[in-house]
Amino acid sequence: MRLSKQGEKTVRIQLLSSASALAFLAIAGVALADDNTANILQSSIVEDSNAAINQYGNGGKANIWQGQWGPVSEASSSEIFQYGNAGAATALQDYVEASRQKVTQDGGGIVTIQQYNSVENGHQTIYQADEGQASALQTGNVKDSSQIITQISGGNASATQRNLTSGSQVIYQKGDSDASAYARNSDGASASISQDGSGNNADVSQGLNTHFYTYGQGSASDSWADIAQTGNDNSAFLTQIGSNSVGSILQIGNWNEAELLQMGDAYAALAQVGDENDAKVIQEGTSARATVNQNGSTNFASVLQKNVGNEVLINQALNNNSAEVGQEGENGYVAINQYGSLNGALVTQFGVENNAFVNQDGTKNYVELHQVGQNNTGTVNQTLSNNKAYLKQYGTNGQATITQIGDGNTGTLTQSGSNNVASIYQQGNTNEAELLQDGSSNHAFISQFGDGNQANLDQSGTGNWATIVQGGDNVAVLTQDGSNNTASITQN
Repeated sequence: MRLSKQGEKTVRIQLLSSASALAFLAIAGVALADDNTANILQSSIVEDSNAAINQYGNGGKANIWQGQWGPVSEASSSEIFQYGNAGAATALQDYVEASRQKVTQDGGGIVTIQQYNSVENGHQTIYQADEGQASALQTGNVKDSSQIITQISGGNASATQRNLTSGSQVIYQKGDSDASAYARNSDGASASISQDGSGNNADVSQGLNTHFYTYGQGSASDSWADIAQTGNDNSAFLTQIGSNSVGSILQIGNWNEAELLQMGDAYAALAQVGDENDAKVIQEGTSARATVNQNGSTNFASVLQKNVGNEVLINQALNNNSAEVGQEGENGYVAINQYGSLNGALVTQFGVENNAFVNQDGTKNYVELHQVGQNNTGTVNQTLSNNKAYLKQYGTNGQATITQIGDGNTGTLTQSGSNNVASIYQQGNTNEAELLQDGSSNHAFISQFGDGNQANLDQSGTGNWATIVQGGDNVAVLTQDGSNNTASITQN
């Protein structure tokens, strides 16, 4: 008797459903031999479908396909358990709602799990007890879905989410590992990568309308991040909250620590090459930029920025240098270059369009530079050892410079008011200079050549002009109070 088309379809569905059930019953038992192969196919209209494969032995191959030619409606699941080494597992779900995929390998192996097309509340889990390769993919109108990959003895892990809403990615690895988490054309996505061991590598990127965590991250859209680690016991923490953020952390060496937190439209790049370096960057606002380069060992760098358009650049070479920057305002710029060891720099700026430059080339030099106001520029240059510079400006359009070449020099420069210009230049050893100005349009210059010079210059009022030049072991004191004064001291 010939069946109608509707009858043929009914028979085909029944046969496929019966075959799936028989396959499940036949394979759910324990197989003790090696190189086993098991396949389960559930297709067309299958409701509340479940599939499971258990394999004991080495070299097992397990494949589960669900919904390949039609929708598997709701509450579907697939589970693969492989107890042995060199296993290979593949799980595919197409047109699935409230679905789950889980693969567990007691030994090492290769795992690929994928969810396609209109997947809502999809969940993927991979656990590998030995070194393995794991890949998880969710794509095509995916909502409220998650990916979790755990590798206990190292391996390669990749998690990818495309065209999804409210998704999460978690990768945990111990041992020599490589991990990547990608979110593309997604909204409300998050990703977390944790690595414990040596020689770890992590790469995280964000596409349209995504946010993610790396060692714990926040929310962001149109953002991108990258973490790369080579060495032992390195740690990286990257958090992005907001939109259009770019974050990058590179660690090459051992026991390095990096923390990056960005809130808003921001860019940051942290690079550590060496051992036991520590870098922390916190940015809040719009168009903030921070770059930290540490090449050496036991260097410390800290950046805190708020508001609009602020930028910081820190370069540290050799060992045990410390640089700290705090900015709050608009369009401030700070550059610190430390080429030597045991140098310290502290810079704070509050206001609009202030600029600070610190250059240290030597050993045990120290700088404090503070600016409050608008359009102030402060510069400190130190060469050789044990020099100390303290520069403060309060007001508008101030220009201040301290230059120290030698050992054990100390310079203190303080300005208040508007349009003040001041400079301290020390070339020699154990020179001391102090310069204080208060008022508007004051000009003061102290130059010291030789050793053991002392100078104190104090001005208050408007339009004062003072100059001190010393040759060695000289002492000079110059004080002016009033308007339009001029004074000059020269000693050789």
